[in-house]
Amino acid sequence: MNCINLLEEQMLEEAFDRWQKRRDMVAERGIHHSVTSGAMYKTTDPMDKPKERDAYHGVCERCQFYEHMGAEPTNVEAKSLFKMRWGNQIHFDCYRLWEARGVLAKKEGDMAGLYEHPDLEFPISYRPDALLFDDDEYSLIDIKTTYGYGFSKIPKWSQRWQMSWYAKLLDPRAYEEWGIEISEYVITFFARDNANRRSLVAGKHFDFMDIDDVSVWVHLEECLKKKEVPERSYDRTHWMCKYCDYRDLCWEAHKNV
Repeated sequence: MNCINLLEEQMLEEAFDRWQKRRDMVAERGIHHSVTSGAMYKTTDPMDKPKERDAYHGVCERCQFYEHMGAEPTNVEAKSLFKMRWGNQIHFDCYRLWEARGVLAKKEGDMAGLYEHPDLEFPISYRPDALLFDDDEYSLIDIKTTYGYGFSKIPKWSQRWQMSWYAKLLDPRAYEEWGIEISEYVITFFARDNANRRSLVAGKHFDFMDIDDVSVWVHLEECLKKKEVPERSYDRTHWMCKYCDYRDLCWEAHKNV
């Protein structure tokens, strides 16, 4: 008996089932952009490193196109699924421990929402991880998992983009719907390899960024309407391409597109 093969086969079957359910859900509800797929062609943000300026950031536009069109993934790997599962477990442990301490005010499902952007046809979805209440203050928390060596590179551009959207959308919602004021926005990191932990607070460790540019999503919507595959946002050597679930579809079936 190869117990590892059995685990991987089951993991892949469950991933395929989730993909089918997500495809059916999108077909029924319609397309949503996501703040976790932050995409922008250029940025002159002062926190950017020189090599990050005047470059594309975020999830590849072509990858987003495939997901919205319900394309079947061609390169799902058990190793990546295990990494994701371990990251999810850290989220669950955080909820359990915060709840036991009596500080968990809201979980991600309680705060999920949609934002109708005036320049977009499809809404933007957002789903922050947790809202904590302690010392008479509310803190919005976003949980990220990484590796210990990656702590020198945090927060990433995409993580600041995501938290900037949360501040824009949740500041007014918290006051109008929940009657509270969010005092701070925090990205909390957990290293999967050495269990290091670190929290970065907006305004102290990083700044919010300009999120007005949604031109990538505007172009993506045009491609979706015409069913035209957009150009790749990265070349084949980029780490996002190496880990993309659509590698064969992109570089083989659509290699000349």
